[in-house]
Amino acid sequence: MFHHLNALLHQHSAVLHANLGIDSIHLGDILTHRYNHHKSIVAHVGRNHLLLVCPKGRINRIRKTKAIRTYCRSTTDVHGRKNVRKALVLATNAIINDNRLMTLLGFRIADESYLAQIEHDAV
Repeated sequence: MFHHLNALLHQHSAVLHANLGIDSIHLGDILTHRYNHHKSIVAHVGRNHLLLVCPKGRINRIRKTKAIRTYCRSTTDVHGRKNVRKALVLATNAIINDNRLMTLLGFRIADESYLAQIEHDAV
């Protein structure tokens, strides 16, 4: 039902309300992109940046200042630290199943370092 509602809102160019503060983002929060309505899990909170994991397991590093302009928090999503473990599983599976040449040759070390940061926060 909510997915259908989000799709309808996206078709009619509804922009969600910005409701994040720089210090209000916590591990395990599910953030919704204000313009395309895609959801991501906050898997790591650094001093100036966040690591977000999408449902496909892709890890995205974003500055906090950009995150508060681009994402919002929905009250219908379940926020909590258990989401970090879910994000870890999604990201690990995505990296294991990544068959791109540069990954297979070991040149994508950023994803592995991001995964290590997420593993540290998941415990």
